[in-house]
Amino acid sequence: MRNKIQLHRVEDEISELARDTRMVMLNENHWYPNHRLFAIELLKKLKKNDYTHLALEALFPNQDQKINERGYPTFSSGYYIREPNFGQLIRKAKELGFVIIGYENQNREINRELGQAQNLQKILEEHPNQKIFVYAGLDHILEKETKSGKRMAAYFKELTGINPLTINQADMVGTTHNELNLIPQNVVKSFKKLDKAVDFFVINNLKSSF
Repeated sequence: MRNKIQLHRVEDEISELARDTRMVMLNENHWYPNHRLFAIELLKKLKKNDYTHLALEALFPNQDQKINERGYPTFSSGYYIREPNFGQLIRKAKELGFVIIGYENQNREINRELGQAQNLQKILEEHPNQKIFVYAGLDHILEKETKSGKRMAAYFKELTGINPLTINQADMVGTTHNELNLIPQNVVKSFKKLDKAVDFFVINNLKSSF
């Protein structure tokens, strides 16, 4: 029972924080499918807070419109989307009424991170009254410049002036009593590998039930 109580506490805390922004960014390790289970759980809470769009990095070009028309993904929707948990994420989003939208940069003449940020900026400009849940890979959600340059979230903040809620579940792994643990970044920033410009880290021990 305690595990489920903690799960709901984490979801509720993120849901409350999400009220103060138009964009929530959650990352994943592409090779750890259970990260997608947390994204599925968050969908339900964010929908209640008027989030309307699920923006996915992993979509192949022009697949968002096809998914929105049919209501589910196919083998052609995206490489990572072929994994069952990712497919379930999209199905649940459509069931809840989310609009699926791709934001990967398809212009090879533009820096990938900048291109992604520009695409997200365009989505917000086209939907000025909407809120967006962004599901990204790894370090794309870092809000400050790193030694290797700026990532998508850093560019996004510069372009829009919007401070997204950023949640990193890719860098902390451990066996804990709870299914989910939410940890503010300032609690762990003294650890070099965790000194990353996000708002929160999550330890995700969720298991699939479908």
